[in-house]
Amino acid sequence: MKIYLKRIQKEILPFILIGLLTKLLFLFQGDLLRWKWMKSYFRYADISLSLKLRSFQLFGEYIAPVTIAYCLIFLYLSAALHRLIIGRTGEGGSFFVNKIILPIEEFASLLSIATLGLLIGISLGSIVNGPEAAVSFLVFGLYPVFFLLLLAIGVGFVVVQNKTVCTGWMQGHLPGFICSRMDGLYLLALFFVTITFHNKIDEQIRMIGKWLLRQL
Repeated sequence: MKIYLKRIQKEILPFILIGLLTKLLFLFQGDLLRWKWMKSYFRYADISLSLKLRSFQLFGEYIAPVTIAYCLIFLYLSAALHRLIIGRTGEGGSFFVNKIILPIEEFASLLSIATLGLLIGISLGSIVNGPEAAVSFLVFGLYPVFFLLLLAIGVGFVVVQNKTVCTGWMQGHLPGFICSRMDGLYLLALFFVTITFHNKIDEQIRMIGKWLLRQL
């Protein structure tokens, strides 16, 4: 999990600022639209005057539970098959790991971090609406943290850190190829859990998301 904590520290600040700016636009929407020239400019630039309507579009685009979930599904399946068929590779890794699995793993983690940053930023801006709204967005930030945790205990542990789920005793008494296959079975189990429940998770996230938008 240390890898993902370092990524959060490095990457999250710009997205917090974007989330905060988004909330400020909601706060000052009425003041902006009082200026006729601003209204005319928005119409000319084809910018929606209903920020609330645009927010639903942004929520579906940037708060991306489906994209992250399918990335997890692909990562678990591909990494599981890699360990089951090829086994554990050395420090350099294999071509498939370096060119396919790791880039998608990094993309999924950064997308989760971006989502977390946006929610934290909106939460900070929502303080003016009262503690309930601010805390609601902050609590909803647990969902990208949940995806990061799934990455960390699965592909992050087995592939990124190139470790094994075998205990110290197992590593001392079992051949390496057996431990690699146990890693594959572990990732395969995570794959089935994720693909079984991803639609239900997505439905809950979108339902909560629509409720949160009404708090803006």
